[in-house]
Amino acid sequence: MFNKTFGNITDQSIWLESSNTVVTWVTLMAKADKNGKTSISSERVLAHMANLSLEEVRDALEILEAPNPDDFDQDFEGRKIKRLEDGWLILDYKKWFGLSKHEITKEGNRLRQAKSREKKKLEKEKSGEIK
Repeated sequence: MFNKTFGNITDQSIWLESSNTVVTWVTLMAKADKNGKTSISSERVLAHMANLSLEEVRDALEILEAPNPDDFDQDFEGRKIKRLEDGWLILDYKKWFGLSKHEITKEGNRLRQAKSREKKKLEKEKSGEIK
């Protein structure tokens, strides 16, 4: 699965946390489906995926599940994830995925328009309209 991230991801309060927390967060995002759900069977499996110890992942999950008053997005009191029976849910994933999808569409449209303009220019040059 492909997950787009924005350059401003490093501007988020999550980057004030330990590198273990950031790695756990990025691993969860990388494993998320289109709804932000990760189907990771256990903390041990997540620790293996993130190449961290079980204790490091548990500490990170505690931070990611807790309210964060420093987070500018307080939709979930700054919480990043919610534990599910069979994994975790990234709470603001749909919001960011929607932005990402919009940006990808916008960039695709820009590239198609540029290609169309170039093609028209070449056609005019071939026909002798432009010298």
